[in-house]
Amino acid sequence: MMMDELSLGLALFIVKDMMKLLKQMCDQFGTTILFIEQNVRAALQIADHACVIDRGEIVIYGKA
Repeated sequence: MMMDELSLGLALFIVKDMMKLLKQMCDQFGTTILFIEQNVRAALQIADHACVIDRGEIVIYGKA
């Protein structure tokens, strides 16, 4: 599944709930999710791996 800016314009408590649901879905069904997110803290809490792209170039990649 691919998602772009999941948290854009949402209240913080909604973002937390959505991230929790995504993590549960990944764990329960083995689903892989690729998402683009500017809320780095929220993303890193549920991610296995992370990639930081700056001006089209990967500058950091590794385990979250």
